[in-house]
Amino acid sequence: MAYSTDDQLDLGALLRELRAGCGLSLRMAAPSADLSAPVLSRLENGQRSPASLKEVERLLDLYGATGEQRGSVLGLAEGVLADQGRTEHWSDAYADVLPANYVEFIRLEAAARSVTEAQISWIPGLLQTERYARSITQRTYSGSPERVEDLVLVRLKRQELLSAEPALSFTGIITEAALRTEVGGPQAMHHQLRHLAEKMRRPNIEVIIVPYSTAVDAALASTFTVFDGLGGGRPDRASRSALSEQGAIVTRTITWDEVYITRARRVVQRLRHAALSSEDSCEMIDEYAEFWRKRD
Repeated sequence: MAYSTDDQLDLGALLRELRAGCGLSLRMAAPSADLSAPVLSRLENGQRSPASLKEVERLLDLYGATGEQRGSVLGLAEGVLADQGRTEHWSDAYADVLPANYVEFIRLEAAARSVTEAQISWIPGLLQTERYARSITQRTYSGSPERVEDLVLVRLKRQELLSAEPALSFTGIITEAALRTEVGGPQAMHHQLRHLAEKMRRPNIEVIIVPYSTAVDAALASTFTVFDGLGGGRPDRASRSALSEQGAIVTRTITWDEVYITRARRVVQRLRHAALSSEDSCEMIDEYAEFWRKRD
């Protein structure tokens, strides 16, 4: 069941009224706040809270809302964010450069007690080295060098959750292809896999590998992340990411749909059954680290 409050419904209705008053369709208005039309629709229907106050401000700028009208909407948005525990967060400093869905992803990650991420082609962001993260970002993002550096800094900042008190419990399920796919050159791959093996020693981090031999890669037709234990009475959430042929994330959808989350949990169990044990996964990572060292 979708999480909603009266204030959230009122906020959505006001935003929908402002958009309609400007004669804008969902498809025309959504890009101004780095949203897709379906995501803006859920916001207007009270099925989604804004990721940040900046997201609402962008829409109000587009709609030309000023004075008392603007103040009322922003006040309502602040109340909705406060009700859902969306207090000031470090990601707010990057609200102008990050897509709204990514900001929401970061906030969910920070609020969760545990996160499970399944990846196809590369190492999960929470476990990437700076060099690997920069190479991935340069490969999948065509913006300015400054924007690339912002995205790398954000990824590294997210990793602080793994050593916080209490620390985030993280499970990464990756295919053998992620160990084999070259990112940043052999030396970068060697350092990344040594880093991954080191992180696996922490009690709050689990990494298991789905080897080529299991033939269950179809279960990972898209990457996904499940957020558990969000607190405050909020339902668990999941993020699903569609990929381009080059492996770039082209869409990232946050959902609390119980059917999808149940399906994602079943896929996790299926992958766990097919994956190597933690010990064997670590051994495979060590073998690939040596493989890349010899290629250097």
